[in-house]
Amino acid sequence: MGFGSAALSQLMVVPPYAAAGIFLVIAAYTSDRMRTRGLFIVAGCTLGGIGYVILLGVTHNQYIRYFATFCVSIGTYASIALVLAWFTHNLGSETKRATGMPLFGAIGQCGSI
Repeated sequence: MGFGSAALSQLMVVPPYAAAGIFLVIAAYTSDRMRTRGLFIVAGCTLGGIGYVILLGVTHNQYIRYFATFCVSIGTYASIALVLAWFTHNLGSETKRATGMPLFGAIGQCGSI
């Protein structure tokens, strides 16, 4: 992104992930208390999508692009974790969970093919 040395560039990676971790804990706690995960998933996906649109549309201002990385990391990390929690919660017995979670992960990994 052009922020100076390689060490500084590596340190600039930490704040988006830290913000995503904090937001993930808040979103998970709040969605569990409200007993609804769908709205939080939609909000996270929307925030991530806005971040990607900003990254695609803005090419000249590195500060706006850095803000967009916050949007992308917060939105995608929170959405993925909430989808996994929602899926696990909706499975019935322990046998269904033991079968469904690995299948969910295996099918999710097929997206890169």
